[in-house]
Formats: sequence, C-alpha cells, structure tokens
Amino acid sequence: MENKVYYGEYSLEHWIKLILKKNIVLPDYQRNFTWTLKRRKNLIKSLSQKEFVPPVTIGFFSENGKNKNLIIDGQQRLTSILLSVLGYFPDRDAYKKYIDQKKKSERKDVIKFLDENDDTEEIKENLDEQDFIDWSFSDLLEQDKDLTLEQLRKKIQNIKYFKPLDNRDEKIDKNFLQNTYLGFSYLVPKKGGQQDYYSSVFRNINMQGMNLSFQESRKALYYLNKDKETFFMPNFIKLMKGEYKMDFVRYISILSQYEKHRETTELCKGYGGRKDKIEEFYEEYIDIIINNRESNDFYSYDELFGIDGHEDRLSKLENIVKDSKLYSKEFESIIDCDMYYFGLIYMILFKKKDINLDNWRNLEECLNKQINIYRARYMDENGEPTSDYGKIKYESFHYRNPSALKYLRERVSKSIEIYQKVIG
Repeated sequence: MENKVYYGEYSLEHWIKLILKKNIVLPDYQRNFTWTLKRRKNLIKSLSQKEFVPPVTIGFFSENGKNKNLIIDGQQRLTSILLSVLGYFPDRDAYKKYIDQKKKSERKDVIKFLDENDDTEEIKENLDEQDFIDWSFSDLLEQDKDLTLEQLRKKIQNIKYFKPLDNRDEKIDKNFLQNTYLGFSYLVPKKGGQQDYYSSVFRNINMQGMNLSFQESRKALYYLNKDKETFFMPNFIKLMKGEYKMDFVRYISILSQYEKHRETTELCKGYGGRKDKIEEFYEEYIDIIINNRESNDFYSYDELFGIDGHEDRLSKLENIVKDSKLYSKEFESIIDCDMYYFGLIYMILFKKKDINLDNWRNLEECLNKQINIYRARYMDENGEPTSDYGKIKYESFHYRNPSALKYLRERVSKSIEIYQKVIG
C-alpha cells in the first residue's frame, strides 16, 4: 500500500460535529491558539463571500493500537469557526492577567528559550510578537462526550479570559453553517511507514511557517516517538531559574556533529546566517534520532546510547545540574549558557564521564573568566577585557554577534576544553 491523500470538503456544521464527537482531535503538541479577533473576522468574511480559504489537513494516525484522525494543519481556522459559533473569544489582556496570577512552575507548556541574539530586549520583542494563548479547544472537550454547542457555550462562559464576541454583523446561523464549506486533505500513510511519512509532513509544514516559535513547532516531530520526548525536552530544563531557558536540542545536535567529526571547523556548515536555516539543522537531527537512521553528520540514537537508552545518562546530567545548583543561575546571554552547558553535556552524554563536584568552584572560575572575555565590548593589546579608553586596542565582535558560526564554534571548543582540563 502506498501513501494516500484524499481531498474533499465538509460544511461548517459537519466540521463542528466532528470536533464535538472527537472524530478529529488535536495532537498533544498543538496547544497554542494564536489568532487575533481581526483574523477571525477576516476568516468568517472570506467564508461568507465564498472566497478561497486554505483547506484543513487531517492525518490518519495509529498510536498504541488506537486509530486517530489528527488535525495536522488547520487548528487556528477550526478553532476560530467554533468560537465564532459559540460567540466567545479569548481576550489577550485578560489572559495575560490570568497567567500573571499563576505560578511559573505551573506553566509547563509555555517556555521561553534563550535565543542566539544576545540582545535581551530584542528577544523579548520577538517573544511578545508570538502573542499566543496556551489553550486549545481540546481543553473544552476533556472528559466530556457528545457535548452540544449549548453545553460548550456554558463551559466557556466560566473561563475568566474569554469574552463575548461582538459579531452582530455576522450571520452565523444554521443556514450559514449548513451551506458554507471548508475543504480538507486527508493523509493516510502506507502500512509501517507512518513515522517517516509524518516526519516529512510535520517538517514541511513547520518550515513553511506555523504561528509558533521554532522550539514549539518542533513538538510535532517529538510526537512521532514519545519514548524520546524526554530526550529532546529533559525535565531539568523546567527547573532552570530565570525567564529564559536553554534550547536542549540545539546543544545535543551541535555536539552530536562535533563528536561525529571530532572537530569544530565544519560545525553547522551551510546552516548559518538565519534562524530558519539553523532550524533546518536541528530538525534534521531530530529526524535522525526519531527514525534512528544513520547519518554522515550525526550519531543515530542507537550509535550513541545502544540498548541502554538515554535515561541513565540524562538522569546523571540532571543530578549534576541540581547538585551544583547550576539550575539556579540566571543566564542573561547565550554566551553564558553555551560555556556552561556545551562542555557539561558533552562530558556526560557523549563521553560518559562522571563529574566531581569538588572541582566545581574552580570550573566556575575558569568558565566565568572566559565568559567575561567573550562578552566584553573592548579589548586591550593583550586581548583582555577593558573599560579604560586609554587601553582599548580593538572592539570585540563576539558579544555583538554571538550567533555567527565562527563564535559558536569557538564556544563549543572552549567549553569542552575547560571541562576536560578542570574536570578531567
């Protein structure tokens, strides 16, 4: 049997029935609702005027012996249609107040990652632009079967950050729902080829631009093999203090290529310059691990961990992070994070080394000294940081452009060198 793709269209009424009866479901990785009131309004207008609206993509997915019809692409459209019928929409200001009242530890699905741009203010701007709601229509349907629209409306009325819609100028009545259609594509992978097929589908959709951060959109790939989900997103990341967390996939993918070639000169070659390019590098690595295939650039999962799996080594890494209190460090820069974690992850996950915490203070001194050099704006004739204008010999570009492959490679090499020298 070959991969199959079927095409068709359903009335909006039928789409809503499919949602209510859970005949189509959102995969776990799709949690964020990103559309604004304006986009919702434009969608309803387009549907009313019989304009083109991109079709929804549904995929047949088998997991633990259960068959599901997953909404691969189209969550925002279907959610906006459902909310328009219910007459309610999330208010972003109310949502932000609601979130502020919650403890950060409770927000497991919302993680802000350290970016390669060292400008913290720019990072904040980029994150604010995402403006997502950590909610999906699945939250309304949990533990309930065969809900009616009226029952659903009563549920949403009790959610603090939802407000009534002013959609009096929109005729969202029975006639509209029965006579307005939205297309679909239905994907059915060949028997035994589900993982490879959806890996390609997810990657293509992600790279064409989802309304999520790169890190969030990668969850679609993790979904293909939940046994490896903790490998890509280990628990200790959530323990880290500060507003921004490390992107673990970035570290293990770069170190995997480093270990494969045992040098840094070709590290990430061809993937520099733009965030979407380096993201291709990370997603290529995820694909290799998920499908456990051999690669010229990376170690496969079995090559790295064998039959023992990753749990023990990852647990050892987590214990070091806890015992050294490294999790309590608030990194202001990707430079800081890189210097502390490239060497640490490499020593434990790739070299199977034990870390003696008796040497930790000495290690911190060495790492911090190098960090100060990399983050310094001006250098003297000996290459030491200086703020004395009379001693300034040249301006350092490392702190201004830490994402440049030249400087990334240098941090990888220097971090590993310091760990090997101090820890042994």
